[in-house]
Amino acid sequence: METQKAIKVVAYNPTTEKELHFSCKAQCAKYFGLKANTVIRWLDNGMPVIELLTGLERNQVEIKKQSKLNGFELFTIKEWLDYV
Repeated sequence: METQKAIKVVAYNPTTEKELHFSCKAQCAKYFGLKANTVIRWLDNGMPVIELLTGLERNQVEIKKQSKLNGFELFTIKEWLDYV
């Protein structure tokens, strides 16, 4: 059985320009008090969380989860390197 390689995650706050690096999605989720599946689903949609949630405004659960990010946007390391 093949083991899945952990995907590094970068959390970036454009207001404060603070950058946080996590070794995997689960570590990122734990830091922000979210479930790993939430972070995985957000990143699998292929867009920054802030953009994703703009389209889901009616879903209050998603908005509540996003508020835990305190202004940070989440990127996979590949997306981050393309972004900067």
